[in-house]
Amino acid sequence: MFLIGQEINIFNPVVFEAIRKRDGSLIRGEVKRILESKVDALEVNLGGWQGSEHCFPWLLRQIRAVTDRPLFISPVRGVLKEAVEISGPNTTINCITADERQLESMLSAAKCLKCNLVVLLTRKGFNPSSLDEICFLAEEVIERAEKSSFPLERLIIDPVLRPRICIHPLGDIQNHPDVTLFAEAIYLIGALRKKRIKTISAISNLSTGLIPSGRKFFELSALRIFKMAGLDMVILRAKDKEFVEMARENHDIQLTFKPFHLDLDNSLRV
Repeated sequence: MFLIGQEINIFNPVVFEAIRKRDGSLIRGEVKRILESKVDALEVNLGGWQGSEHCFPWLLRQIRAVTDRPLFISPVRGVLKEAVEISGPNTTINCITADERQLESMLSAAKCLKCNLVVLLTRKGFNPSSLDEICFLAEEVIERAEKSSFPLERLIIDPVLRPRICIHPLGDIQNHPDVTLFAEAIYLIGALRKKRIKTISAISNLSTGLIPSGRKFFELSALRIFKMAGLDMVILRAKDKEFVEMARENHDIQLTFKPFHLDLDNSLRV
């Protein structure tokens, strides 16, 4: 499985401070620390941060000063072509929705720039909640790629983890990630077009709000299921070297983490 480190983003306080001060040494040091976990690629994501077009090329140059590993970059308006040129071969444009106008535009851009493209299976007014709806939208994305003559080998689909409603014995209603639905979607999408379609997941989205040890256990358990379903790529927290090693080697997590249980206030305990 292809592992992508996620820490080069605006929510990382080191990255935020380095960008604010234009401190290249701070960025380069942070990148080196992330690379110690030996991830295969880096995600560089400034999201919708206002003014990101002014600092994005600079940030990419700092990263390229210390590594040539592939980059998954956000589609920052106005500087996408420059960003791809700095990032170099095997660049991936990340986190495009299946919204018709955006998809058409980014398929064309990625084709011209010879990039890979990650498409999230969601769009304005339509957030698939069943396996049939997810596969329907996946087919639509693939058909649009084919009509645009976009190479399917460069298309990567994220089925997007969906919440499912769980009713606790005490009567509380909670939303939890639907791991089973996501795994089924990975398997079916991966089988499309003679198994030419790659799938990706940001595994940390599974466990937001859980305590650190609970996050590891939950994410690694789910990742094992996703691997069996055929997941090709995963975006994960690269600073946790043990976590990355276990994700790559598929160690037996039961030997490392004690089983957890839910106490009365629904908090995960180890």
